[in-house]
Amino acid sequence: MTDSMKAAIGETDRRRAKQEQYNRQHGIVPTSIKREIMDVMEGARSEPEQAAATPETGVSVLTAQQLAKRLNELEAKMFKHAQNLEFEQAAACRDTIAKLKQQALLR
Repeated sequence: MTDSMKAAIGETDRRRAKQEQYNRQHGIVPTSIKREIMDVMEGARSEPEQAAATPETGVSVLTAQQLAKRLNELEAKMFKHAQNLEFEQAAACRDTIAKLKQQALLR
């Protein structure tokens, strides 16, 4: 064990003892946080579904020119989000683009 490791462990023990003493004096009993674990991708998955369900993005109501314009807008938006490191929003745009293209093929 190196001197720096001994110093770090000694400092940790000193702080822990000080915290435990404070907790005893004030009647504090440390407890773990208990809450439901959430899926971090939940919001990213639900947004494209909502966007694809709106009439303005539905392929059946768009002409070929409108569809091309909408796809270009979504791609520009996707790249802007990616450039700003907003990857969830970029993924939502990407998923919406994929759904629109799939709907266009089925039309």
